[in-house]
Amino acid sequence: MRDKYLVVIGCQKGKLEQINKRTARSILDYIHGNQHLYTGTISIIRKKMKGDRNFKKAGDTVTLNDNEFLDYKSDNIIEVPGYDLDCSQFRKDAHYDIIGISTAASVLTMAMSMYSWGLSISVLAKYCEDRKSKKLEEHAFEIMKAYMPGVVK
Repeated sequence: MRDKYLVVIGCQKGKLEQINKRTARSILDYIHGNQHLYTGTISIIRKKMKGDRNFKKAGDTVTLNDNEFLDYKSDNIIEVPGYDLDCSQFRKDAHYDIIGISTAASVLTMAMSMYSWGLSISVLAKYCEDRKSKKLEEHAFEIMKAYMPGVVK
C-alpha cells in the first residue's frame, strides 16, 4: 500500500480566524480526526516577504519543535516564498491529500505545482476555503477540474 500524506496549506491560527468559523472548525476536525489515516501531515506556510503584513508577526518562528501557531500536529513544516513550491522534496510513490485556506491562490497554485511534478494528489474541496470570496473559490475549482481532471474530490 502506498504512503499517504495530508498536506495542509496556510492553516496557521491567524488564517483560521479569518475564515468562516464553521469551515475553520471543519478543517481542524478533519485534521484531528483523520491524522491516523496518514503517514504524516505536512504544513505549507508562505514565508513572510518584504512588505507583507498578512502573515506571521516579526519574531514568530516556524520550526518542528515550536509550532504553537498551529492548532494541529504537523510532522513537517515547509515555508515557501510566495506561491512557488519546489516539489522535489516530495516522494513520487506517495499520494497527497490537499486541504487549506485561500483556494484561489495558495491551494490552486500548490496543487498545480504538485500535479505538474507528476505527484499523485487529491484536493479535498470540502476542507478548502477562499478568504476573499466564494466566487473566486468556485473559479479555482473549475480551473483545477479543467487542468487536473479527477483531482478535486
